Amino acid sequence: MSWFGDTQRVMDHLSAVGADKDADGKYLIGGAPVTVGLGGLEVIVPPQTFYRKDGKQVPLAEKLAGGIRVMVIGVDTSVGSDETV
Repeated sequence: MSWFGDTQRVMDHLSAVGADKDADGKYLIGGAPVTVGLGGLEVIVPPQTFYRKDGKQVPLAEKLAGGIRVMVIGVDTSVGSDETV
């Protein structure tokens, strides 16, 4: 399941766990690409995305979610509407 949230939370997690970095100091992220929202403040991390810790692949979305599963239900955001679709 994909994870959606703040870009800073991703960076904080990678820093806290001591994720591996390349020679330029960038975190080693692989698998499916992360989608960055407008303004760069939010990201969508697919379940196939991983980071490396001591050379081993670690599933990023799963670690960010901490085992929490959430279902998102579409909501009509038109002005004056509170109808769930």
